[in-house]
Amino acid sequence: PEHEAELISAIRNHVKNGEKAMVIGGGSGASTVVVAHQVGNLGSVESYEANKNSLAIVKETISMNRVDDRVKVHHAIVEKPVYLLGEIGNPPLLAAKDFPECNALVMDCEGAELSILQNITIRPRLIIVETHPSLNSSKEDAIKLLENMEYEIISADSRGESQDVLSAIRKN
Repeated sequence: PEHEAELISAIRNHVKNGEKAMVIGGGSGASTVVVAHQVGNLGSVESYEANKNSLAIVKETISMNRVDDRVKVHHAIVEKPVYLLGEIGNPPLLAAKDFPECNALVMDCEGAELSILQNITIRPRLIIVETHPSLNSSKEDAIKLLENMEYEIISADSRGESQDVLSAIRKN
């Protein structure tokens, strides 16, 4: 979808074949499918979605795009939610400190990204994060957190004043 253009572009530019990736905020499934195509048959994707209805859409999108062999979808609330869309149901909570190891972390989680960055203990090669200034999650705050974690910002794309997508690579 057009509203995900910056996020999808970052995924296509930076996620590598064979990587183990994690997507926080499965949404419509578009970003998860693009990550699955990028990691290829040798890679894998763990996708997390809090919205019960979106979870079904993510699964359908993955199946329609024939990448279900490398994608596992989880119904979960990740870290401390800021803005949850739609019907949630009763999903488990996944704390950022409990994230599984991965090479690439992609976040589109409606304001929870700063809390996740503050609390993760894993250090993937790549972090792609969509920030939401209207939800008190600014690009500047995300950059500071990433730099404090020893990441280098390699791209920053804006969609007006509503969102920014940052891509960062671990320095060492």
